[in-house]
Amino acid sequence: MISKFKRGLTPAEAALIAMGLNRFDSLLEATNTLKRDEQLFMDAKAEIASPYNDGYYSISPDVVEDYYTDCENLEEAIQIKDALLDEVCIAIDWHDHISGEVELYGNGFDAQPNNETCLEVYQIIRRAPDGEYSFYPIPTQTTITKISLAKWFEANLPDKAKLFDPSESYKTAKTGYTKELLAKQVAPIQQAPPTAINDNKSITALNKEIKQLWDEIELLKQNSFTTMTSKLQTMLVAQNKYWTNYDENKLCPQQEISNFIAEELKLNITANGTNRIADELAKAIQPDEIKRK
Repeated sequence: MISKFKRGLTPAEAALIAMGLNRFDSLLEATNTLKRDEQLFMDAKAEIASPYNDGYYSISPDVVEDYYTDCENLEEAIQIKDALLDEVCIAIDWHDHISGEVELYGNGFDAQPNNETCLEVYQIIRRAPDGEYSFYPIPTQTTITKISLAKWFEANLPDKAKLFDPSESYKTAKTGYTKELLAKQVAPIQQAPPTAINDNKSITALNKEIKQLWDEIELLKQNSFTTMTSKLQTMLVAQNKYWTNYDENKLCPQQEISNFIAEELKLNITANGTNRIADELAKAIQPDEIKRK
């Protein structure tokens, strides 16, 4: 049975829930179970339809009807799963483009995705780093946020939307990846207040450097260089959080800063508890006079 407490769902799990088949753990289990009982229910159906029946049924007519309803629902669940998979692939492309994680497996060409979707990635599952397609996303295992699922069902099967968001907040929420929505989310980076960094001139210099980078990106938006926007914003937040008025004798662990950046950018953490992109960004915001052993 699929847990109702999960924050994210795979396309198959969402399809099973939508069609009332969430007592099964997977579409494969549902298919095998219904296929296994097919002959049994065919015989029961014939028994019910027989004019010679004396009113005794080996299986209740209601149970037989439920079985065939499940079969119809399973067929629709498979169609829903396939449709969601297409959307998930688009959502993954946007997520990796914005976060920069496409660098893990891309060929150096990172164009902005053309298609848009209301689905929003909750957690991307990737292939092992030592395989032929290292770090490539696995759409079938990638999970989607419930509220964005509700948004998708609202547009396609409205009576199913509330199953994923009983509060109905999806009706006013903005989810997914669209060029218009992402443009609204990009706000100019504000420099940290001078009063907060009076004792650290290096922080002021770093703020200025990031502001210069931001200005350059603003000029290059026409060439789809908005990928760095979320990184720059997170770098500034992390810089002010960890390096404003820092104590040289009690420096924050580099890994803690890296983990903070990874969490803010929703980057996947490896089994070793690290992320290469986050590690590099954490090093970039460290004041020059700090020397780590």
